[in-house]
Amino acid sequence: MNGMAYDKEQVVEKLLYWKDFMQQFHLPTWEELPDLELYMDQVVALVSRYVNLQPHSGPPEPLLTPSAVNNYGRLKLIPPPVKKRYSRVHLAYLIVICCLKSSMSLSSIQQMFPVDMTPEEVCQAYGRFVSQYRAAYLKCVVQVEQLAAPVLDPQNRDPDQVDSLVLGTAVAAALCKLVTDKLLALQLPKEEPQQGGNKS
Repeated sequence: MNGMAYDKEQVVEKLLYWKDFMQQFHLPTWEELPDLELYMDQVVALVSRYVNLQPHSGPPEPLLTPSAVNNYGRLKLIPPPVKKRYSRVHLAYLIVICCLKSSMSLSSIQQMFPVDMTPEEVCQAYGRFVSQYRAAYLKCVVQVEQLAAPVLDPQNRDPDQVDSLVLGTAVAAALCKLVTDKLLALQLPKEEPQQGGNKS
């Protein structure tokens, strides 16, 4: 990777900030999600706040928009609202989608979190997701810290150290996505309910 230039001090400052932020960040548990009927604008504001991993960076585009919510409904990634109101179940689906959509296709997310789950199943699936998400990003903090050791070392003057970090994180992300896609491809089809009783 040639031609990429970085301000090492700025990179170090951001890495240390992200480390501190990620160690404190957590997604809301099922019990922490409001058990109320919400309007679209409330849903968008809440989910955007819950999943924002860059609170002071001013992302170039919103994390969630009303049109995206409507689109997820049309694609059957989330259940339809009831009288234009959204519930805790909708929040759970939308949080999962927003957390995964940058690394997975919507159809893959739909495989993992099908729209026809009961509220109890959504509660259980969301609880597992939140637990796995926290474990994964805490592990990610450690892995990035290891990859970034040369950058964080004030004695290291190698001009390519930040390039190597960018390449290392990119390769790690690509390989993790590949493993996910391979595992999803092994999913067994749902069994169709038997009709007409047992045949002897």
